[in-house]
Amino acid sequence: MRRVVVLGFVSLLHRDRVPVVGGVDRVVSSVDELRGLSVSDAFVVALILSGGVSRLVREFAESYGLRRLLLVSHPGLNSLASALMRRPCLVRLALTRAFSTLMI
Repeated sequence: MRRVVVLGFVSLLHRDRVPVVGGVDRVVSSVDELRGLSVSDAFVVALILSGGVSRLVREFAESYGLRRLLLVSHPGLNSLASALMRRPCLVRLALTRAFSTLMI
């Protein structure tokens, strides 16, 4: 069975304003915070915690060569807009299988 890795993506502007969310393996605001992350054997959930992270999500998906990614939008801080803005680009990157945008 594959493990599930939940990554919270939040902009530097909102980092101190995002509420604590249970079940998140790591909260990241920059590409540097993604270094050393092991997701090769995992199903990755990108929890969008704020707006302003669409580029960071794209860079993450590209640098790790992900073929599947589940986008989940946290309510508030313009996170749904960021998730919806990133979806078309990720589809172009061939992340078309098992790809969804959800709002929790």
